[in-house]
Amino acid sequence: MRKFTVGICMVILAGALTACGAGTQESSPAESIETEAAETASSEAAEEETAGEAAEETSSAAEETASTEEMSNAEETLSAEETGYVSGTLTSLGTETLGLTLEDGTEMEFSMESTVLDTEADLTEGLTVTISYQETEAGFEALYLTDAPTVTGEVVDGTMASVRIRLEDGTEMLFDKQEANVDLKDGLVIGNQITVAYRENGDSAESGFYLAVMIRDAD
Repeated sequence: MRKFTVGICMVILAGALTACGAGTQESSPAESIETEAAETASSEAAEEETAGEAAEETSSAAEETASTEEMSNAEETLSAEETGYVSGTLTSLGTETLGLTLEDGTEMEFSMESTVLDTEADLTEGLTVTISYQETEAGFEALYLTDAPTVTGEVVDGTMASVRIRLEDGTEMLFDKQEANVDLKDGLVIGNQITVAYRENGDSAESGFYLAVMIRDAD
């Protein structure tokens, strides 16, 4: 009776092992190769996409840098050529010249062959403008002209991006100067008097923050 029981157990065990073996299947060499190939292709595609994004970012950064350098070079050129600047009222306009009357009544005439215009209004007689100019043997040549209003005050604080000045009446104004045409002999020095041509920026009247378009040493 004991032998029979052992035999039955051995048969049952053998059947279980067979069933277990049948349930476990090994991948064929062909399937393994296909899986590895798919994984390799996916990895290469991801690498190409990453490389493409990196190239686009590099190209975008290079374009921004080139644009910034071009603007900076233009400002440096104007500053290097500049003799001075004046503010006044347009009294005459020709095809290549304009006449300006200063506050003290002095009249000046400027050539406009290569003038950079930064105006919101049309150039008409009676318009108040500020002109950065170069004095040559032929006369005065306007380099930069803007119809932005100007204020003069003492530098209270200055950074690479902004400048704060205090006006004669004690009022303080803060300017974003990142896109301004700047020509300061000694740079931004606290206590120095400077003149700023500026424009409002949205809620400037409430925030007290303006956009500077031109910054010069005060006369």
